[in-house]
Amino acid sequence: MKFCNAKRVTWSWPDATIGILAMSLSACGPTSPPQLTAQPAKPPAQPAPRQEAKATPPRNPEAPQASADAGLAARVKNALHSERMLRAYGIDVDARDGEVTLFGSVESPMKIEMALTVARNVNGVKSVVNKLVVVAGS
Repeated sequence: MKFCNAKRVTWSWPDATIGILAMSLSACGPTSPPQLTAQPAKPPAQPAPRQEAKATPPRNPEAPQASADAGLAARVKNALHSERMLRAYGIDVDARDGEVTLFGSVESPMKIEMALTVARNVNGVKSVVNKLVVVAGS
């Protein structure tokens, strides 16, 4: 006794995935657009009450000087780094009113003299304070 003469169907993973996706999307029907309800218009916003103009605080008179000091320190540091024999990566620079302070470590006393000479030759330097120390292998 034969009940049916059907062939056996085998599915691969991509075919099964596509089939499942197609069936799940077919359950989604077109949706109707949301219904808009009329709402009364809001009254225009009232302008904020005017406040009296506050006087701006006076600018810091030292701000331009701080900028000039930072610029001078940057120029000295750049000059120190430009000197190939110096290896100035261990030298930090601070500047205040044209007075430049060098601090950090160098390899020898000769490098201290080189750093002082380079710093003195930068435009805007009035004096140089030496706080460098000799550390072998620095």
